[in-house]
Amino acid sequence: MKKLLFVTFFLPSALALPAQDYIPLVQEQATWVNYKWDGGTFEENDLFGYRIEGDTTIDGTAYKKVYRLGFFIDQWPFVPYRKSGQALFGAIREDIDERKVYARIFEESEIEHRCTDLGAEKLWYDFSLEVGDTLPSCISGWPDHPEWTWPIDSFDTAFLFGEDRDRWSVLYGYAYQVEGLGTHTGLFDPCFGCITTGESSYTLEHYCIGSESDCGIVDATATRERLLPVSALKVFPNPATDQVHIILEKLDSGIERVSLLTMTGALLLEKTNEGGNGVDLDVRGARPGVYLLQVITTNGIAVAKIVLQ
Repeated sequence: MKKLLFVTFFLPSALALPAQDYIPLVQEQATWVNYKWDGGTFEENDLFGYRIEGDTTIDGTAYKKVYRLGFFIDQWPFVPYRKSGQALFGAIREDIDERKVYARIFEESEIEHRCTDLGAEKLWYDFSLEVGDTLPSCISGWPDHPEWTWPIDSFDTAFLFGEDRDRWSVLYGYAYQVEGLGTHTGLFDPCFGCITTGESSYTLEHYCIGSESDCGIVDATATRERLLPVSALKVFPNPATDQVHIILEKLDSGIERVSLLTMTGALLLEKTNEGGNGVDLDVRGARPGVYLLQVITTNGIAVAKIVLQ
């Protein structure tokens, strides 16, 4: 069911004009959060991510470092994402004028189905392509046949993660190369061709540029950022229409910041507080729906669901 909903969301509704400004993919502190869904239960390593942070030079060429993030899966929804660790995964650079992205992969992974030669530079994305052109083999090769690549069958734009982004469709709308994001499943898609075989699919759960805290990521080993139980919060009214009252039931803690997030972790509203145990949040700027309240306190983070009418 989840896979069907995801495919429907990305199907092109109508042809649109190309975005006027090019959105770079390689940006400092850009973060992708992905999960693997095969119709069963979530397992360790099914929730993971990538983050661009820091500079490096290889053979005289400047790159940005790419880290692979691991997360614990012990609750739903995933926000806040509880990071279990990170490791240097590769290096990436972008030629803005040519609209091409090059990457070097240092770690063995599923994407080696298409790009072997660990550490060698590969053309990963080409955002200058037109309908009929073929996507780079690193993202479009069949899992067991990297020489099999897919031609672009249509082009449109879509509003994704706060931006109008150009999209290059392959497989008649079941998969995309997306400006500023990579593919419809994120920065490095382990199994682009799996969509047509019915195998495990990978979903881009969240995309963000900013600090880990701004992107809804907390270090699970940090005492200050530990998760507090929902019972630590009193949120009312719920459902709400214009204003939400939030009270922290733990008297030894104070509220520092309250954020209203979508169910995929996108930040909509935010308010800072001076550490008292209560705060009011004006939610009149949000559309009706189900949201998450993320409350950062002096002793940890608490998250609660809220319905806006």
